[in-house]
Amino acid sequence: MSNLACDDYRYVIVGGGNAGVSAAQAIREIDKESPLIMISDERDLPYRRPMLTKNFSLIDSSDPYAMHPSKWYSDLNITMIHDRVLSIYPSTHSLALSSGKSLSFGSLILAVGAKCFIPPFKGVSGSNVVSIRKTDDVRKLVELLKNANSAAVIGGGVLGMEAAWEIRRMGKTVHVIEASSSLMKRNLDNDASEMLLRQAENNGVDIILNGKTSSIEASGIVLEDGRNVACDVVIISCGIRPDVTLAEDAGIVVERAIVVDDHMRTNLLDIYACGDCAQFNGFSAGIWPVAGAMGKIAGCNAAGTDAVYSPKAYAVMMNALGTGLYSAGSIASENLVFETVQNDSFWARMFFSSGEFCGFIMIGDTKKAFSLSPLLERKASKDEVLAIVC
Repeated sequence: MSNLACDDYRYVIVGGGNAGVSAAQAIREIDKESPLIMISDERDLPYRRPMLTKNFSLIDSSDPYAMHPSKWYSDLNITMIHDRVLSIYPSTHSLALSSGKSLSFGSLILAVGAKCFIPPFKGVSGSNVVSIRKTDDVRKLVELLKNANSAAVIGGGVLGMEAAWEIRRMGKTVHVIEASSSLMKRNLDNDASEMLLRQAENNGVDIILNGKTSSIEASGIVLEDGRNVACDVVIISCGIRPDVTLAEDAGIVVERAIVVDDHMRTNLLDIYACGDCAQFNGFSAGIWPVAGAMGKIAGCNAAGTDAVYSPKAYAVMMNALGTGLYSAGSIASENLVFETVQNDSFWARMFFSSGEFCGFIMIGDTKKAFSLSPLLERKASKDEVLAIVC
């Protein structure tokens, strides 16, 4: 890794996730020479965050889940440092680091991501409690599981289900506690959710619905209705919240996240934001491909081009519990009609609004989902859709 050579950079990127790396790459496609530095408060090279809950065993490898090897950054003349930004001073185009160094910038890109949302349960700070957002979280969890027989995951979304499946594959007893009446309510209809629940339980993952956590104790989890879920380790998977502290302290406009326009500009000159920490048109997506798309726009514009961000819908995908899952588009409106196809390989439900393809769910072998997605974008007819699925 490169060492900090000077304190004056044309481009400073704070954050080492997909948004930050995409911003750096976009800058280097336009400006190959001006000094560019990325600052990450994690010890590992920028990595594929969605992989954290998919394969715990990779945490023992060198540069686990890395997006690129270290040579990629040096070849692109990108300086990488592991440090933490304490303060941003917009009036002097500078910032202070926890190491005591100060940097000045021409353009600053905030790609600081998000933090796990930790509900205010009693016991969330216990030594046997983990939330998974960083590689060090996986390291802690794997270490805890070495001496554990059982675990419970609070939250039945994609990441929670993936984590539960990894724990089950390690031979541990695992429970998933979901506060609502069904799994993945925003992404699945009732039938698909019920199928996922059966798939989980048939593969040894215990699902507890309507399970509202009251407290976490040394012996396990106590629910509001008095039920007790015995476990040795607790994983909290209750969503994320954009990391806005640096921006707020610097006088950048923040709502739920850092407010940006379609060029990823904040309200302050030469300061951009992108990824999970950013909010465009009142919405903060918090998903990997959106972070990359926003980062590319931020990098292009920091380098002087006129790139415009155009949001698009992305699918929710999961490979866990011995099956695949793919959900995309609109599936929740009462005015939709649907067609269901089921065979030995998959179950699929396609949704239509006024005859136009608007969403679908697929469980099982999801290869055909990648042929359906382009049809979703152009609102294809029912006949076109069924010709692919049937």
